[in-house]
Amino acid sequence: MAVLKPLDDAEMDERQRRMMDAMLARGRDYNVFRTMLRHPAAMEAFLGWGSYILSDQNTLSVALRELVILRTGALRRCEYEFLRHAVIARKHGFTDEVLRAIAVGDRTPLDDEMALVMQAVDELVVEGRIAPDTFARIRSAFGDHTAIDLVWTVGQYSQVCMFLQTAGVEPDPDIADDPLRELFA
Repeated sequence: MAVLKPLDDAEMDERQRRMMDAMLARGRDYNVFRTMLRHPAAMEAFLGWGSYILSDQNTLSVALRELVILRTGALRRCEYEFLRHAVIARKHGFTDEVLRAIAVGDRTPLDDEMALVMQAVDELVVEGRIAPDTFARIRSAFGDHTAIDLVWTVGQYSQVCMFLQTAGVEPDPDIADDPLRELFA
């Protein structure tokens, strides 16, 4: 249940309306953004960094980035984030079998690179750091920039999950009936 309700259009001041219009122009009428709009200065700063994480400047491939976000959401028990990014992951070839495996920590259906990245995410979320031997393997496989971007991406989405769960942001209508919701029951 929502603790902080998403803002309705009628509740928005001029600044919030401009920010929401920018979201709508990109097809992003999501509860997370309507809830973040309760603090427009913070949302503006958040979107700046978040734009880097979701951009081509982030050296994680789209598939690895989505794996990182999904696994972070699963470990943080954040249904909203997992389901929101399951939509994106499916567009990039993730099957529901793979999404379920990511949610429960099963590396079996993943290739070696994805399994290594999932291990790193698990270590970051659970231990607060990637173990030195895992980090060395990540750097060897992907380079320093990608190793660093992996850490930043986990951090960004851990923060998002904390906000979503604290605010009680409810799933948007397009993900409310996703069969993967059962993973979070």
